[in-house]
Amino acid sequence: MLPSENLTTPRLVLRELKDEDLQAIFALRSNETVCRYIDRPVPQHISEASAFIERIRKGYADNSTYYWVLSLKGEQELLGTICLWNFSGDGVAEIGYEMLPQHHGKGYMQESLAAISEYSFNILKLSAIDAFTHRDNTASKKLLERNGFNLCEGRTDPDVPANVIYRKGAPLNIK
Repeated sequence: MLPSENLTTPRLVLRELKDEDLQAIFALRSNETVCRYIDRPVPQHISEASAFIERIRKGYADNSTYYWVLSLKGEQELLGTICLWNFSGDGVAEIGYEMLPQHHGKGYMQESLAAISEYSFNILKLSAIDAFTHRDNTASKKLLERNGFNLCEGRTDPDVPANVIYRKGAPLNIK
């Protein structure tokens, strides 16, 4: 599921992940601030970032992942990433995002999340987007709420009990 084209916001280009992003991906995925609220092993070596890039490429190939690098228009530097993955048969995907700390608070993720939401509903025709975030990650929760995501009260993440789950789009059908 390679993005068929780059997406743009007023200040950003959301583009495909490239080999040249290896060092930046390692910096992002191993950054203490970025990883504070994410329950995953912190990469210790650049080879782990290389393996991650390969997993993303396989996700493109098997239609299980959309993954964009956020860069300022006219530049290639990776500021952060945003992705859609964990697609379900009922038109729901999970969104994930992370940003290098030096770019926090500048509204880049706000622009990116709005663009991906529009793409998800208008181009991919998803019925909903789910976002899993740590209950103590206030900035992430505010970002989601500003973008029309609603907290799914009582819904839990069995893999990460500290997560709360937000949804944008069709309400959750609980049977």
